[in-house]
Amino acid sequence: MKKQILIMLFVFLSGCSQSGVSDNQLFLEKMEKAGNVTGMIASYKEQLQSQPDNYHLLKMLAELYYKADDLESSMFYANHYDSIVKEDKDILYLKGRIHDDLGDYSTSIRFFEQAEALGEGTPEFYIRYGIVLSKFGKYSEAEKQFNIARLRGDDDITIKNNLAVLYLMQAKYQDAIEILLPLLSQARDNNKVKINLSIALIKQGQDKQAYDILKPLYSDEQLRVLFRMIKEMKNV
Repeated sequence: MKKQILIMLFVFLSGCSQSGVSDNQLFLEKMEKAGNVTGMIASYKEQLQSQPDNYHLLKMLAELYYKADDLESSMFYANHYDSIVKEDKDILYLKGRIHDDLGDYSTSIRFFEQAEALGEGTPEFYIRYGIVLSKFGKYSEAEKQFNIARLRGDDDITIKNNLAVLYLMQAKYQDAIEILLPLLSQARDNNKVKINLSIALIKQGQDKQAYDILKPLYSDEQLRVLFRMIKEMKNV
């Protein structure tokens, strides 16, 4: 439970590079932006009635349900797809994300390993892989995944923020400050970077600087609660 609370306070960033992103993912992102995920699910389910083993429909439904935050339905269609088409890296990656969201990190890592073995290698994949590894306490391996994502084109702000979170989780607060402080001028509107930097500053006793960063985001009462939580937070 303590580890879950700690992870909730620290804020990771997901990759935003589209280098190597599959056509399915690009299509789904367009549908999500259009607010049409529910409509697409209904359409594919209707088509599936006459083609219950159509692997394309099953795959799209698995992805769409994940976009809709229906993890049970997403896993149902992913498993049925898996029974027809063996060893699909996209579905293995999806299963890894589902188990991550469910808090089953060891199973999630297993699916990420299998997806990577089959050629999954987008920056977004390595970012998510690193996040899962960090939740499981595998910090050096997580850092390796973040660095791979950086080499494959992900943006520096995402990588540096996530590396800073690794430092926070290991109580290396000064290291986190040194990597996040220069980002403030590059990411003025990135509240996640501000929150992580403030956590590190508070843990180092630099309350005034943290207060100045967080004041535009929270009320004084919210800040009092947040500061108390951070000061009481133990590294696990």
